[in-house]
Amino acid sequence: MADELEMHEERAKVKKHLMAERGMSNTLAEVFLERQGFPRPPGWHSVFFYPGSNRPRNKV
Repeated sequence: MADELEMHEERAKVKKHLMAERGMSNTLAEVFLERQGFPRPPGWHSVFFYPGSNRPRNKV
């Protein structure tokens, strides 16, 4: 449980860096995080992606 919480905290930190320092949009940051293996928070199933796909819903 503690490891999962740490992963979500690290994910939030990395996402903030990607958006603020590297200028990524929310969608691109989500793609990057997904490919790096960061788990989505509980309840975030298919928020930015079509189910079963790595293709974002928004046009990139």
